[in-house]
Amino acid sequence: MRIGMILDKEFPTDPRVEREATTLSEAGHEVILFNVSFGSNRDLGIFDYSNFKVYHVNVPKFVFKWSALIFKVPVYNYFILAKIRQFIDEVKPDILHVHDMVISWPTLKLAKELNLKTVVDLHENRPVIMREYGGFKNPIKRWLIGLKKWDFFQNEIIKQADEVIVVTELAKKAISVDIKNPEAIHVVPNTLNPEDVLNSPLDQQITDRFKGKFNLFYFGDTGLRRGTDLIIYSLPRLVKIIPNIHLIMVGNSSEDVKLRKLAKKLKVASYISFEGYQGIQKFRSYGAAADVCLSPLTRNKHHDTTYANKLFQYMAIEKAQVVSNCTAQKDLMEKSGAGLVFNARSTKEFIDCVERLFLYPSLAKELGQNGRAYLEKYNWKNQSENLLEIYSDRTSK
Repeated sequence: MRIGMILDKEFPTDPRVEREATTLSEAGHEVILFNVSFGSNRDLGIFDYSNFKVYHVNVPKFVFKWSALIFKVPVYNYFILAKIRQFIDEVKPDILHVHDMVISWPTLKLAKELNLKTVVDLHENRPVIMREYGGFKNPIKRWLIGLKKWDFFQNEIIKQADEVIVVTELAKKAISVDIKNPEAIHVVPNTLNPEDVLNSPLDQQITDRFKGKFNLFYFGDTGLRRGTDLIIYSLPRLVKIIPNIHLIMVGNSSEDVKLRKLAKKLKVASYISFEGYQGIQKFRSYGAAADVCLSPLTRNKHHDTTYANKLFQYMAIEKAQVVSNCTAQKDLMEKSGAGLVFNARSTKEFIDCVERLFLYPSLAKELGQNGRAYLEKYNWKNQSENLLEIYSDRTSK
């Protein structure tokens, strides 16, 4: 089967998309991945990538800014639809596999016009997450964007797609739309294979920088909704308990300025390394320096029903985790025994968990080993079966 994958950003940036495309290609399907650069001068056209193909297009940078108004002012639709239509004309896919909500809506309309079947892959609950973005806290911006419309159209997307993919059983249960065929909702977890992380080269210069310290490691988007400020709020107390403590924060967001100001205000800036964005190939090197890995997400409907990639990346490097009690990651810790759980936004409980792992290194080692053992059983190779079944069922029809 020829699968036209649709992604609304530049590739490679999303490990889930790459894993899915690779898995489907290895199963004998022909995958061509449509992806977009906003305001880039990258070469256009079809290129070989691993064992699938990438179809790259450029659109003006201002189009991205209009994507937030997609359900009010269709500027984004106009530019993107023209590119997707060209992609379909050239590639002639048998089915479209669309990643995430924004690009799904215009793609579904086009697919219906062209009588093409669709698989919508919802990595997250976008309307819920948008309510947490710092830039959308402003009431005027919320009104302009029309977040209630986002709720409505996410439900419409779920109803109109032929198949829908979500990342956890909790996300599946949270779908409130009246689905004609519940079997059309599939769970494809966000897990990975250990070698995805461990095959990256180890950069000794990175690990040497953090020797002799008790290192807390955070990887990924550093937005406040991820609980990153809670770590910094906890440092003044942790410094008194663990004098050589150090926070390695790898990632970025538009709220980094707030984090840096908070660190200075609390006089803990010298205990933090703000490393900024680093490619996934650097994860193993930073992780090798870590004593404890962190995922202190704040609670909301999205965080309660999905897994962060970092949870499985931490498992791959066999390190103990301290995570907040968002339902999905709490359940994962209970199943895997990979880490300690604290109530989200509780600095006291977070500090207690970190202190416990500092005082009992044998416990930290045990938790890390538990996580790695869990990943050996529940990794992408066996968890991707649901993805393959979607296409094997359609091939057999």
